[in-house]
Amino acid sequence: MKNFRQSHIQKLIQFTLILLMTCSFYTAADSLEKPSIEQPISEHLTDVQVKNVININVANEKQLASLKGIGKSKAKAIIEYRQANGPFTEISQLLQIEGIGKTILERNSQRLSI
Repeated sequence: MKNFRQSHIQKLIQFTLILLMTCSFYTAADSLEKPSIEQPISEHLTDVQVKNVININVANEKQLASLKGIGKSKAKAIIEYRQANGPFTEISQLLQIEGIGKTILERNSQRLSI
């Protein structure tokens, strides 16, 4: 009978320890910071991720054509200019390409890089 009690007490202690460990795990997990569902995903991203910055020295035609006011033909002209004159050293050099004016540069100023 004594062995039965000791065995029963040992199992009860083991169960209690497991229960305490499980509770402490869930309490610790609940204390971790969780992003708010009410915040838009854009608040969790960096400016580069949100704005999709395009380096005009390495961008391909599709990337350049994604800019406001730049279609396939202007994208090709940018690439041709880059191939003929070397890499851009200033964003304003885009003004030398036919069909690209100050308005297009202003509309895309946050997305252009060199």
